Parts: sequence; C-alpha cells; structure tokens
Amino acid sequence: MNRDVRIDTLRGMMLIIMAINHVSLFSLPVYEGLGFFSAAQGFIFLSGIVVGLVYGKYAESGSREELWKKARSRARIIYLSHLLIYLFILLSSVLSSSHAMSWKQLVPLISDDPVKALVLGTALLYQPRLLDILPMYFLFVLVSPAVLFYFKSYREKYVLLGSLFIWVAAQLGVRKFIYSSLGKYIPIDLGYFDIFAWQIVYICGLYVGYTQFYNQKEKVKFNGLLFVLSLVAIIGMFLVKHEFISIVDIGKIKLDSLTDNEKLRPLRLFNFIVFCYAIAALSIKYKNFLKIKSIAYLGKHSLQVFSFHVLFVFFFVPHYSSAASINKFLIVTIAVLSLYIPAWCHVRYKLFLGGRKERAAA
Repeated sequence: MNRDVRIDTLRGMMLIIMAINHVSLFSLPVYEGLGFFSAAQGFIFLSGIVVGLVYGKYAESGSREELWKKARSRARIIYLSHLLIYLFILLSSVLSSSHAMSWKQLVPLISDDPVKALVLGTALLYQPRLLDILPMYFLFVLVSPAVLFYFKSYREKYVLLGSLFIWVAAQLGVRKFIYSSLGKYIPIDLGYFDIFAWQIVYICGLYVGYTQFYNQKEKVKFNGLLFVLSLVAIIGMFLVKHEFISIVDIGKIKLDSLTDNEKLRPLRLFNFIVFCYAIAALSIKYKNFLKIKSIAYLGKHSLQVFSFHVLFVFFFVPHYSSAASINKFLIVTIAVLSLYIPAWCHVRYKLFLGGRKERAAA
C-alpha cells in the first residue's frame, strides 16, 4: 500500500511544532496556539493511524504470528532509540559537570544518582521530561496486535469502550494510586503524560487507521453541517484558550481541571476530536489538502527525526533561556532545519542496506 502523503505531512508538522516548543521552552505562541490541544496529541494519534494502516494488512490476512513479529520488531527499535538517547544523556552528564548542572532541572535523578537512573531508566521506570513519549509509544505498539485482531473480529466496540473506561479511570487518579503503592518500594517516575489517559488517543488513531484503510467500515464522507459545527467549536475553544471569552468557574469546577494536558481532561479531548474531524473533512473535500512533500519528508522518518530533536533540545535549551532575542530566533530556526539531517541520514542508510542486499544476492 502506498504511503499517504497527507499523514506524513501532518506527522512532519507535529515534529516541527514539537521541536519549536521544546527548544523554546514553550515560550512561543506556536504552543497550543489553536486551542486546547498539543502537537504531542497529534503525534500519538497519527502514530496510531500509521500502525493501523501498516500492520492492519496482517490482521486482515489472519497472519497472527507475522503481525506479532512485526510489532515486536518495531517496538524493539523504538525502545532501542529511547535507550540510546537516554544512555547518551546519562554518559554526557556523568562525564561533564557542566552538562550535569545545566540538565539538573530536566533530568534530576541522572544528575543526583546516575546508577539508580541507569537501572530505573533502562526498565522504563524513570521517564523525565522529553524522555517520556517514546516509552509510551513503545508500549502502545506492543499491544497493537491484540487490538487489531479485536477490530478484525468486529469486536471494536469492546476495545473502544474499554479504552474509554481506562481514560475515565485516569481522570479518577489511577496513576496516582499506582505511584503511592509502588513508590514505597521503587522511586518511579513514569513521565508527564498519564498513559492511562493518553491511550485513548492512540487507540482511536489505530481504529481510524485500520477501519478507514481496510474498508471494514463505510468511508467517512464530507458532511457540511458537522464541518460547520466543528469549526464553531474550534473557534469557541480558541477564544476561550486565549481569554477573548471569559469562562466563569461553575462551583468547584475550574477551567484548568477540564483542559489539563497531563490527564487529557474532557474539554481538551473534545477540542482535539473536533479539530481532527475538521482536518479530516478538509482532506476528504480537497484531495490535495495537506500534501506538502517537503514536510512529509520528515513525517516519513518520524522516529529518527523525533529522537534527534530530543538530543538537540538537551544540548541547546541551556543556552536558549539566557540568549538574546536574535540568538533565540537562530536557535529555533536551526532546530527546525536540522530535523532534515536525521531524515536524510535514514534515507542514505536504507539505500546502503538495499545495496548490500543486492550485492549479497548477486
């Protein structure tokens, strides 16, 4: 199956936005500029779509062993990518006191107790900021085969209801309970994102990727009324987000408690859903919408690009906060342009491997 340039373009956009947000310490208007949703949500959702698209064919053909094999292989690559980044940062911190000091706020345990950080980090029990997305993605990919076979057997409603139930449990504090239970014995830190809440974004992406590309369900069609309603909701959320409209707290319910990013609170999830629908509707109505090959190039190599940007951020963030305005602009520009380096290297690496296989077969 040919790649969908629109999906790669969107993934590339998410990577660019995340790079800008992270290197600028979320100080630029690019961060949640359109409402109560982040590029991380889009990245996880699109990752689910891609997994559903790529691995759905194995579920369709009933190749259970092949599907699990492919998923384990992909999960292993994701884990190794995370581990290499983590070990590089840990070693750099140990070997350089300046790095240890400048990174103390980002990775405090690595600076304070490298040995404990090594043990917990390799077991994915310590996930500081910027090092918490790939472990979450790793776990999502591992469970994807089971979910896809449920979709294949027309039991998707159980999966979606189960995902919703887990999301509700996250809102009620299931992760806090796990922290308080295990924290007595192990100083765990599972990152900023509550995986019990964020799994609903990935599962929905997996469902969309599988059902819409393998014709189990009727294709989504452009609906003018729903599109207009989604635009109204998006504009409303935008106005509330940027305080053009003031929302009065209702009793003990505050706006922040409905839009929190960590637990993917209800209003944030709703904002993301309507935005996704609007983008999908436009891509259905206009076939060339979001077909930007220069940005899609990044999306094709998202794992390599994301991994590179994490390292870039660690080495440049300490200089950003104290830099002059023009230097801040240069750092952000370099951060975006440098994303093409790992993408290009990955292309050359794949060509090199392809050449080796051809020579071996000759």
